[in-house]
Amino acid sequence: MNSPHTPAGHHYSTSSDGGVRHDDGRYTGPDPAEPDRTGGHNLPATMGESRLTPAELQSVTFPRAPLGRRGYDEERVRSFLQYIERELAQIFSERTALADEVARLRERLSGVSSGGVPPEEAHFQAVRILSQAQQTADLYVADAERYTRELAQEARQYREAILSDAKSQAELLLDEAHRRASAVAETAAAAAPPPQHVPSGDPSSLPDDVRRQMEREIAYLRTYSEVYRTHLRSYLESLLRNVDEWERSERDALPTGATEPPRPR
Repeated sequence: MNSPHTPAGHHYSTSSDGGVRHDDGRYTGPDPAEPDRTGGHNLPATMGESRLTPAELQSVTFPRAPLGRRGYDEERVRSFLQYIERELAQIFSERTALADEVARLRERLSGVSSGGVPPEEAHFQAVRILSQAQQTADLYVADAERYTRELAQEARQYREAILSDAKSQAELLLDEAHRRASAVAETAAAAAPPPQHVPSGDPSSLPDDVRRQMEREIAYLRTYSEVYRTHLRSYLESLLRNVDEWERSERDALPTGATEPPRPR
């Protein structure tokens, strides 16, 4: 059967496993990354089976990432971008095939008899067909590149949201540590004897029970501070790793030749 987007003379057949066998030997199997369409998101129903349309690009949505991570599911997004890349490669291949077909028709025109189609008219028809094919291919390329830029911009926005959330979490941790340290200091100050009974700057003159209590509180504060610093450091390192993974995934997912928009300042 003929695909509505393939040049004349191009045929394909459907195999038993749902794949597509083209007359030029290519085999397009079912896309293993295609999600279950009952999962609440919308990817093109034609992934791996037929041709992508601009309308499907407008309606594509992705599932959210697993619990504990922000943004869209990276594997689904990467799979769809690879699908767009394959589609663009096929468009360029078909455009080349159309150009070859026009060249072949022009060669045939040289041997047309006087009773056939005038060479001038046949030439104009061939040029018109090639022009229409070029416009269609350019439309597909423009739509795919625009969608890729929008997807990359959205990924950056999620990355910025992650960084903002990390800063807020760090501030909360520091505020909590400061609050607890202040409370412990106030407790220790309340337990100390009045200043007139305690020589200033001489901890040894404090009662033994008060001095031991203050030493315990100081040890607790040191331990508490170290634990919070360790926890905060681990949290920030994990966050930086996630940001690096986002950037690598974003670069790897861009189709070959796609123009990446400038990063926001």
